[in-house]
Amino acid sequence: MERFTHQENAGRRLQKFANLRLLLGYMYAQPGKKLLFMGGEFGQWNEWYHDVGLDWNLLDYPLHSSLQHWVRISTACIGRRRPFMFWT
Repeated sequence: MERFTHQENAGRRLQKFANLRLLLGYMYAQPGKKLLFMGGEFGQWNEWYHDVGLDWNLLDYPLHSSLQHWVRISTACIGRRRPFMFWT
């Protein structure tokens, strides 16, 4: 069974979320389309399954809600950025 990236990282929960933010930041820095799987934007522990909804109750915890806020801000910054070749 597949697991989300922050489950496979070593360390305590705070370190896992820091590593996940680092990995997502690296992904946002690369050119091309950005791909987030369902639940990845707020650090869902379980793999997404089509018969069960996302674990939205995780947003009640500060680590999950801060990760969602970080992804929202990063996505907004990427949307406003112009490609380098169009800079004048």
